[in-house]
Amino acid sequence: MKKILCIILIFGMLLLPCCGSKIPADFAMSYKGRYISKQMYSYWLSTYKTQFIDYYNNSVEDPGFWEKTTEDGRTYKQYVEDFVSDHAKQTLVSLYLFDTNKLKLSAEKTDEIEADIAEKIEYNDGEKGLNERLARYGMDVGSLREVYIAEAEAEMLTEYLYGENGIDIPDENKIAEYFKDNYVSVKMITIYTVSEYKKDENGALLKNDDGEYIRIRLDGAESSEKFALVEKIKTEIGNGRDFDSLRAEYSEEDYSDHPDGIFLSKNESSVYGSGLVDAALALEEGETTDISDGMATYIIKKIKLTDYRTAASKDPGQLEAITERCREQLINTDLRAYFNDITVNDETIDSFDFGNVSRNTYF
Repeated sequence: MKKILCIILIFGMLLLPCCGSKIPADFAMSYKGRYISKQMYSYWLSTYKTQFIDYYNNSVEDPGFWEKTTEDGRTYKQYVEDFVSDHAKQTLVSLYLFDTNKLKLSAEKTDEIEADIAEKIEYNDGEKGLNERLARYGMDVGSLREVYIAEAEAEMLTEYLYGENGIDIPDENKIAEYFKDNYVSVKMITIYTVSEYKKDENGALLKNDDGEYIRIRLDGAESSEKFALVEKIKTEIGNGRDFDSLRAEYSEEDYSDHPDGIFLSKNESSVYGSGLVDAALALEEGETTDISDGMATYIIKKIKLTDYRTAASKDPGQLEAITERCREQLINTDLRAYFNDITVNDETIDSFDFGNVSRNTYF
């Protein structure tokens, strides 16, 4: 969420991206004089389509991939389209607030943007060559500049309002309240039932050349043995054995650094997986359940959620990341308050054929 224009004179050129100028008929969204152009929307659609398929399908666009569904029932295509729509709206609101707070990009930042574009022009044998390459994304050099300036303004606005010395940064009380209202705490036993991480002789996890942890798939007998262990643990839980003692004896991950449990909310879905998070949120205090993914089975027990300040003092490592995610969600809530008043040009949005949107891996 975490991110935009005033009149800036650079290299003898006046830059006027989407500010104070007439809104074009094919705009994507507008709000009180600021707008997101069709070209900017096209850029984000191609960029986030690429990021999604890179992350979830190793950059391979298989037939039918976009018709797969997320756990909330949306197709992958709908998910990316919704994400782009929200991103465009958040950027648009940030542009408006950038103006109302009378902010201005520094000369250093605008010089940085112009230098980046100049480098791309040189790399593509001139502005004509760059425009030809950008055309596959519905862009040209001018609209690429608009995107870069808009994103810089949005980032500056976020820092101004919510950064370390921001004027509207959510304070500890607000974050503590958000934590209490949105988080649960679970204890967890992890058994690697499908694959496990490769380790060296000292037990350290090994990485491949891309910096990713190496996984080793278990053979059929090993996997069956692990699933049998899961059933044994579940039986012992049902017979009343203490969860902590079972965790100490069997868990293949050490959670001793988290004395008050693992803290989960929807914000952690990208960390622990939405299946595990949703299962945890559905539990009543004291209940247990188990869930498997393509690597392991997790047996979780919901426990009483400690208060934010106690958690922060006892488990600062976990709470540092959670605090940042809480802050991001509070900022998102502030920006979303403007969404209902944004004008969306459905004709422009509907003109994009998602299947034919080129994947942007460079710009």
